[in-house]
Amino acid sequence: MRIVDFAEMLQGSINEKIKECKWSIHQAHNPIYNESLEVEIEALEWVQGQIQHLVINNERKDTKIQIDKD
Repeated sequence: MRIVDFAEMLQGSINEKIKECKWSIHQAHNPIYNESLEVEIEALEWVQGQIQHLVINNERKDTKIQIDKD
C-alpha cells in the first residue's frame, strides 16, 4: 500500500471522529465535557497536520508501506 493511500484512509477516520466530537459538543450542555471534546478535536487536527506533512515529504518518492493484519 502506498503511504499516500494509507494517509487518506487515516484522514477519513480522523474526519469522522472530529465530526462525532463536534456533534457531541452540540448535544452536551456540560462545559467540562465540552472542553475535553474541544481538546480532543485540537489533538486530532494536529495529527491531521502531521499526516499531511508526512504525505508531502513522501509523495514524490511513492513510498510503499506494509500493513500487518494480525
